[in-house]
Amino acid sequence: NIEKLASESNSVGLGEKIALLSSFLPRITQEVAHRQSKYNLCLNEHLTALEGKSVAGAKVASEASPEYAELLKAKALRDSVVELLRGLKYLARALKDEFHQT
Repeated sequence: NIEKLASESNSVGLGEKIALLSSFLPRITQEVAHRQSKYNLCLNEHLTALEGKSVAGAKVASEASPEYAELLKAKALRDSVVELLRGLKYLARALKDEFHQT
């Protein structure tokens, strides 16, 4: 569980947690790219079947698809992991500074 991993704030394993979360990023990025590709295919299908519809209408129809929902989930996961990494790195710097001041 990514949230549980990030919530533990001891400095001993902080570097390991950052490394572990960082190791998830390539796979998550790959998943985002895969889902983006599936969404693009869906959008292309809607655009090629316009028949009097507007391009905006095709985009709205594509954004109502399961492919788009999955793309949004994958992007949200990627963004969450990036934010957790930022927070953990900030915590690591703060703990390092506190250690050096004592």
